[in-house]
Amino acid sequence: MEKGFDWCIVGAGPAGSTLARLLKGRGRILLLDRRRLDRPRLPGAPGKCCGGLLAPDAQKALAVFGLALPENTLGGPQLFAVRALDLASGLERLYQRFYLNLDREVFDRWLAGLAMGEGVTARWGGEWLDFRDNVVTFRTDGGELHEVRCRFLIAADGAAGAVRCRIGRRPVWGRDAYLAIQEQYEMCGESHFFDAFFDPELTDFYGWSIPKREVLLLGAALRPGSDACGRFAAFRRRLEARGFRFGRLVRREGAVLRRPLRIGDFWLGEGKVFAVGEAAGWISPSSAEGFSFAFRSARALAEVLTAGGEPTVDAVRRRAFGLFLDWRAKMLKSPLLYSPSLRRAIMAGGVTAIR
Repeated sequence: MEKGFDWCIVGAGPAGSTLARLLKGRGRILLLDRRRLDRPRLPGAPGKCCGGLLAPDAQKALAVFGLALPENTLGGPQLFAVRALDLASGLERLYQRFYLNLDREVFDRWLAGLAMGEGVTARWGGEWLDFRDNVVTFRTDGGELHEVRCRFLIAADGAAGAVRCRIGRRPVWGRDAYLAIQEQYEMCGESHFFDAFFDPELTDFYGWSIPKREVLLLGAALRPGSDACGRFAAFRRRLEARGFRFGRLVRREGAVLRRPLRIGDFWLGEGKVFAVGEAAGWISPSSAEGFSFAFRSARALAEVLTAGGEPTVDAVRRRAFGLFLDWRAKMLKSPLLYSPSLRRAIMAGGVTAIR
């Protein structure tokens, strides 16, 4: 058995890497991720199903950490407006927003690089398998099994992560789950907006298109089911009927997305297991923005883990009180976007729209 660790963090996305960076130098950390974040992604290797837009709340969180984005993390045209389209009514409006358009793979590698240092051991290509009697079992991409002693396990492996599903006993397709489908197309003309599409016949959430350097992302968050791919194809056809043009299909990807609509949709952990980011349920129920919640939930957990004494899930819940308030505010905003009658009234009146 390998030398022991204080914390094993499963997942090196924004939440996991941020937590490792904040804990660095305070103990021994094992950071596991199936991806090889120590090098650029190889052609054909799985990517992250994400629009890669850094919202103002996430920018503020990075500023609190004293961080500035390297230039190479920017992934395409910088967008100053969201174009909202209600596909059923034909209404269209522009709203000023201040997003940063990221290259998600480079962004994740940058965050993971910040986490490296004193006391941090990264196992890229590592797959978590079990945590029992303070022993973590994982497998490397070469197929070798490893066991290490560890005081605490942290789930930072996303909405459908193995830790949440196995230890938290949360089903992959729970009541809060959506299937996010995203396709990448070669650019066909220019696109200057982040487009948000609403169509209650296809989804009670929303779809999006986002221009990157060489490709255009087209995605939608759909209720899971055998007809999800058919609904996505219908969504693309409706856009084409409105004049949208897509080049050659480059890539198709998907992921589970959890939209927390009730307090019970969150799972902050149990016993010696804690959760951060989307593994805990932290995303905006109105926009599915997750970066700011990832950064802030990692900070809350780091403060609990380093406060002295035995950390508890109740202590994390108290520390995350501000996050719960922000989630509640996003819940109050949701009807303005997802109630068809309210959305159309607001769009027809041009409230806050660019004129």
